[in-house]
Formats: sequence, C-alpha cells, structure tokens
Amino acid sequence: MKLIARFATLAFTIGCSSTPSASQLAVADFGPGLDQSSAEQRASAWLSENIDNPEMAEIKFSEVRDGYIRNKFAQGNNFVYGSRLDASVNAISEGAGFTGHRPYVFMYYGDHLMGVWGHYRSYHLTGPYDGFRRLEWFGRPDTQ
Repeated sequence: MKLIARFATLAFTIGCSSTPSASQLAVADFGPGLDQSSAEQRASAWLSENIDNPEMAEIKFSEVRDGYIRNKFAQGNNFVYGSRLDASVNAISEGAGFTGHRPYVFMYYGDHLMGVWGHYRSYHLTGPYDGFRRLEWFGRPDTQ
C-alpha cells in the first residue's frame, strides 16, 4: 500500500510541475507584446466588475512581461503563455474590513485578455477554503 501511495505521489508531482521545461519555453508563443497602460486599464476594468467596492480598493501592478501560468488539473493541467500582469489587490469586503493583499494574474495575447487567475473562497462542510485558481477564461483570439 505504501508503494502505491509513493508511486501516486511521484506521478502527481512529475505531472504537475509548476514551471515549463526548457523545450516547452523554446516553442512557447507569447504573442505580440502589450504596453503597461493598456494592460493595467483592462485589468482595472475587470476588477471593477468583479470585486466588492472597487473604488476603495488598493491595487498594485507589476510590470507587464512575457510569462506563463499553469492551469490546475481540472482546468486542463497546461501552461498558458502570453503577456503577464500581476496585481496585488486589497479590497474592502462586505464585512466592511480590508481583505489584505490578494494576488491576481492577468494573461494577455496581444491586447486580448485571455484569462484571470486569483484568490477565491469557497465553503465546504468542513468550513471555508481560501485558494488560488482560474477565475475567468476568455481564450486565445486565434483559437476562438
């Protein structure tokens, strides 16, 4: 039984590497670049529609750069390549307190927003769960 558990753990770890291999990066299509102001403007528009009290939120953006993010197993277990903009968002919750800085990742292909990853909270029988996952997927413009 221990052998099966070790093999399953090893297989899961190998299959879920959080960084692409050198050969994957060599053929990755990051698409045309995107300027900082356009990336921030589109990210801010998405946030204003999807967080509580966006006018009171504190948002810090990284520099936009070529990058990637890995989808979770249930979302395809693959890498998404493009222009990556990270954001740290401290929003006011409905309970009237700041949530603390929560990470968000915006992935673009050219000027097209492909998807947003970020903090989410779900409730299970055992209580609340805080995690990080893909929140919305629009797809690449060349695959729609």
